[in-house]
Amino acid sequence: MPTDKAIIWSDAGLDRRCYIIEQGQHKIISVMSINDKTVNEAEYIAVIHALVKAKKLGITKAVLYSDSQLVIRQLTGKYKKKEPRLLELARRVAEVSRGMDIRFKWVRREKNLAGLYLDRPKEIKGG
Repeated sequence: MPTDKAIIWSDAGLDRRCYIIEQGQHKIISVMSINDKTVNEAEYIAVIHALVKAKKLGITKAVLYSDSQLVIRQLTGKYKKKEPRLLELARRVAEVSRGMDIRFKWVRREKNLAGLYLDRPKEIKGG
């Protein structure tokens, strides 16, 4: 049975974004095409989509891992948000995650389950 806690993996490139939500023994994988966005915008969009889904699942506490240093450092306040489009996306993350206890953590690309799924989907199984 799912719990209110989860691990979330998020990644994106120029043409696709992916998130994986691990909630207890359950794993939800989502991949979607993205057009006309920068890589940083796509990374933010992946985070937003993951948090929206997590909220719908009743998740109230999670650690979200991404290999985007810029996004993670902006969301944790280590970097300033200067680019207007990224600032708006960061505001959307804050809005979506309101009422949730979310910790944002950077992880190397080779350790990011969502990034690995984008590279080798047949090796990562859903639950």
